[in-house]
Amino acid sequence: MVVKLSFELKYYIPIVDDITFVHSYADFATFKYRFVRIAHISDDPVIAEFSTTTIIIEFIPEIEVSSWDMEKHAKEAFIACLLFINQYLDAYRLANNIEFISNFTIPDLPPYIIMIIGDDTIGYTLPHLTKVAGISTPSKDMTKLATEKIIVWDAYRRFGVIDKFRSKAIYHLYTEEFMFAIIELQTSFEAYIRMCQHLILQKQNLPEAEIEKHLLFPLKNTIEQHLAKALKENLDFKTNTHISKWNLCLYKLRNEIIHTGRMVFFGNEAYEAYDSYQEVINYLSDLMVREKLISADKNIDVTDLNKNIFENHDPILAKEELKKRGILTFLEGNDLESKPASGS
Repeated sequence: MVVKLSFELKYYIPIVDDITFVHSYADFATFKYRFVRIAHISDDPVIAEFSTTTIIIEFIPEIEVSSWDMEKHAKEAFIACLLFINQYLDAYRLANNIEFISNFTIPDLPPYIIMIIGDDTIGYTLPHLTKVAGISTPSKDMTKLATEKIIVWDAYRRFGVIDKFRSKAIYHLYTEEFMFAIIELQTSFEAYIRMCQHLILQKQNLPEAEIEKHLLFPLKNTIEQHLAKALKENLDFKTNTHISKWNLCLYKLRNEIIHTGRMVFFGNEAYEAYDSYQEVINYLSDLMVREKLISADKNIDVTDLNKNIFENHDPILAKEELKKRGILTFLEGNDLESKPASGS
């Protein structure tokens, strides 16, 4: 079964046009792909003409799927194509020292993609189509919340590091760049642990030079011994429910990236990693408040993630937005089926 798809990016990638490249992975799939330059005439007097790049790609699995689960395998093929093309751009950037070549993510894609799977044609909506449509009218409160967040970051640098890495992780979860999301979540967690450690040692009236030495202790030792003692809890990596979940769902994945070179992850793994991050930080924050090491108003509360999964897909909202853009009429005329394109 061959999956074919093409999409036009919002920008131009300087790669030779219309040459078909082939790359195969044993026991997985073969990718056939080419880049096509599209010229546009602009109404802007300064930029009379500009170019974009259309990527055309075929995904040919090594193992033939006997009973084709359209939604499941189309989704996997879509993500595999996205990952492969970005990997090619990484290699092209590095090999040719062209630093301005950017990877593309789901928000860079058009709101709707047509996929040809064997003899079937399917229309897939991208998650940002309905998410943007579902955001309420911007308010002053939204601006105020962002401003207050920056003020906190300016006053407490450690909070800034924790929050910024979490914010980047949320973005990379949405764009389905899961490897980066996992690294950023774990970095945010380690920054949180060091912040807790710093606060505890400050309460013990240790001089800053001594505190800095303690902050270099290994992470496992810091959590299981130093934090556990200060928080009066068993924080063993295997027996504590919250710690063991983080250890298996996030820390282990980050270590696989660093130590074994793993690069490909799927949505369910990345969302489980976020859930374990959320659970363990909220758990430790409650312990810090309980032991009066931080006040309740300075507690870090990690909120639920708006996950890009089928259960969170609103078909009514999607149809309304598709109708506004004139896409739904096209779909109905071509008898295509509309489904959310990505997720776990």
